Amino acid sequence: KSLTIPVNIRVTDANDNSPIFRNSTYFINISESTMVGSVVLQGIQALDADQPGPYSTVQYSILPGPYSDVLALTSSLEGTLVLKKAVDYETLKHFKIAIRAQDQGQPPLYTDAVVSIEVNDSDDQNPLFGQSRYWAHLPQPARKGTGLEIRPEPMRAVDQDAGINASIRYAWNAGAEYQDFFLDPLNGSVSLNRSLEDNELVQPVILVVKAHQVDNLDRYALTTLTVSRSWSFSPQLQYLQRRYSVQVLENVPVDTTILAMAINKPIDQSIRFVMESHNGTEQAFSVDKTGEIKLERSLDYETQMTHQFVVWVTDGLTNDTATVEVTVLDVNDWDPRFELAEYEFIVKESALPVGSVIGRVQVDDGDAADRVNLQLKGPESRAFNVQDNGDVVFSDPSSLNSTVIHLMVVARDSGIPPRQASVPLKINLPVDFLMMNGSGITLSTADGSGLLLIILGILLGILSLIISGLAVYLCQ
Repeated sequence: KSLTIPVNIRVTDANDNSPIFRNSTYFINISESTMVGSVVLQGIQALDADQPGPYSTVQYSILPGPYSDVLALTSSLEGTLVLKKAVDYETLKHFKIAIRAQDQGQPPLYTDAVVSIEVNDSDDQNPLFGQSRYWAHLPQPARKGTGLEIRPEPMRAVDQDAGINASIRYAWNAGAEYQDFFLDPLNGSVSLNRSLEDNELVQPVILVVKAHQVDNLDRYALTTLTVSRSWSFSPQLQYLQRRYSVQVLENVPVDTTILAMAINKPIDQSIRFVMESHNGTEQAFSVDKTGEIKLERSLDYETQMTHQFVVWVTDGLTNDTATVEVTVLDVNDWDPRFELAEYEFIVKESALPVGSVIGRVQVDDGDAADRVNLQLKGPESRAFNVQDNGDVVFSDPSSLNSTVIHLMVVARDSGIPPRQASVPLKINLPVDFLMMNGSGITLSTADGSGLLLIILGILLGILSLIISGLAVYLCQ
């Protein structure tokens, strides 16, 4: 007699293929006016010929280099590049970065590609007035059509893009109509629209002037023109406002002017501005001899959201005070940060109900106002969900084909522009997990040891049946 014993042999995949980019070099053009956080290139893709699993899961990274901090990948699993750092045509016209595509093998296989970037020039400079503020006395008598003698020089603005040198037009800011004054849109001169009596305009008036480019209304500059009667400057020195409020982004550079304080006298050598110390605020701001408030150190929204201080002004005979309140606006300057560089969860239960929590990832964001959204990515990510609190939950056994799962956890915050980070996640399931949870897919493991044990168990079972049958036959 002969006996046929069926034997199933499963061939496991080996990591013998490197990821291959569709293009060895990618070319892109970036305008120097492109906003940080903008997508500049999509479609970078490398394919791995290995079977679906860790050996064919491709992870992208930017290799260290002179300009590796200019661009960033939105995710290590996607070939999408965003602008991470502003570029300036005047200082950097062309640069290259290297992209690496790497699989999840041990050791991993990889391929590199080059991204070549051309920076395009743009109209990125606003017009600039010759002075930050101007003043003028009303002529005596104040007759209609009489021009004002503007000091310390005629009010003019020029385009800072010298190569473009766009034409400039002047207007009252935000559509304001100062009925008593006429502003020449071509040369910035100011004259009286009507005659003024001696009992009119007894207090100084501040006119806000806007100079914009003819070819681009979004390119403009602002200045102030203080108009007063010559006798209105005496005898008492006064601020034109008792309280100033200003909003400042927390990433504004040090030495930036954030406010210009106005008084009812021309600023000369007798005028002195002094900041009154208040809870360390004097270290963050300073006031110069013209009454301009400047930033002395970097601001941080997470540390202090508002600053308030008092500024004195004196001419040696009289003095006055004004209160300044600075509100710091939040900027998304922190990436989400995971507690661990990688996570590994081991599931011991063979029969795991849908909805079971198998582990938790911890992620924080240094920006106090930001919310962090978590997402799983990878070939078998549909089998699991990650909740806002970091819990990784078992959800769909039908999409599993392995007991060793390699995923990426991606954290994306709610800031503008949004920032994100990712870490690898490895999930180890019991050998019989797929059968117990009804995946309907033949069991396989990363190293094949579990499959070998099952095959040997089946063969031993069949051999036991054969021996039992022979024993019964011989007994008869």
